[in-house]
Amino acid sequence: MEYEIKIIRSMEEIEELRSIWIRMQYHPNTDIDNYLTVVASFEDVIRPHVILFSQNGQPKALAVGRLERKNMGITLGYKTLFKFKTHCLTIMYDGLLGNWTQEISHLLVTELMKSLKRNEADIVWFNLLRSDSQIYEKARQVPSFFCRDHVIETNPHWKMILPNSLVDFLQKMTAKHRYWLNRLPRVLEKDYSGKVIYKYYQRKDELDELFADAEEIARKTYQRDLDAGFMDNSIMRQRLAMSADHGWLRAYLLYVDDKPCAFWMGTLYGKVFHLDFTGYDSTFKRYEPGTILFMRMIEDLTNNKVEEIDFGFGDAFYKQRFGDQHWDESSVYIYAPTIKGILFNTIRTINLILYKNLLRLAEKTNILQKIKRLWRDKLIRNNNGNGNIK
Repeated sequence: MEYEIKIIRSMEEIEELRSIWIRMQYHPNTDIDNYLTVVASFEDVIRPHVILFSQNGQPKALAVGRLERKNMGITLGYKTLFKFKTHCLTIMYDGLLGNWTQEISHLLVTELMKSLKRNEADIVWFNLLRSDSQIYEKARQVPSFFCRDHVIETNPHWKMILPNSLVDFLQKMTAKHRYWLNRLPRVLEKDYSGKVIYKYYQRKDELDELFADAEEIARKTYQRDLDAGFMDNSIMRQRLAMSADHGWLRAYLLYVDDKPCAFWMGTLYGKVFHLDFTGYDSTFKRYEPGTILFMRMIEDLTNNKVEEIDFGFGDAFYKQRFGDQHWDESSVYIYAPTIKGILFNTIRTINLILYKNLLRLAEKTNILQKIKRLWRDKLIRNNNGNGNIK
């Protein structure tokens, strides 16, 4: 039985989809109100690009995307060598809502390829798909040789199932690990007696204080040189204000001697806490302030019957330490069948092949971690000697 396909390209049409969208949404990144906030806020977003698949008039699946101006970077590690400007059809992270069968997955890829042939964009970007998903397979196989992605970068995604209480969480640890987790706050409070304070932020009227104190930490981290992580800007303020309005905002800060020194910040959506940002002031590195605050966050979340922490994409030591589930994700590109699109594909493919060969060489010679550490230390020194949670 054939599917009806409708492409939505305006904010007004998005509103007409609201009831359908709300029934399907499951992740804050593609919650309809969050989506509308982002599309309205980002200067580089040109318009919505959402595709609805229906059968016999019944909505079956929704692909949440947007058309945007995107700088494609050619990078070497943390260093961007150069950038080129593109028009990109972005399918957002966790933007595939509804029931995604193999047939609908194939239809989505072919529909996006039609948009590329109509010169609506230079590139389609699936922002991190599960590597074991049907849509990942279709996005890599259906496009022609010159338009498909040839080199894939894989990212782990970590999640943690929360127990009923902090006590239960600690009981899962070895005796040695449990002793170490309990010892960290005692050492900090001994050295800074009466000067250790924990604050939790949820409300809109607390945002000014939250932004000022989180920014004091974040501006010193190496992520700031990469234009990543938490930033006090108008877009972030709109995003967190919307989150607070919906009751989703959860932010945890640790203060030592009246100075903010660590934060965890995220979105509570249903029974899942989605981690957005984290950072700490490396002046207090030996106390592991991020870990100390993490324990307070676990206590608060379990007290409020939260069931999971989604640590998000990317690897980090704390995710491996506390996460108990993970899977692989990869971004996939489809390039327009034009000279420009094929040139973008060729440049990116060559760059990634060279980079991966350099990584393999560094791993074989056991210098990869040393290079990463030296690179991060350089960025940290550029930001007044402070770093972020690893």
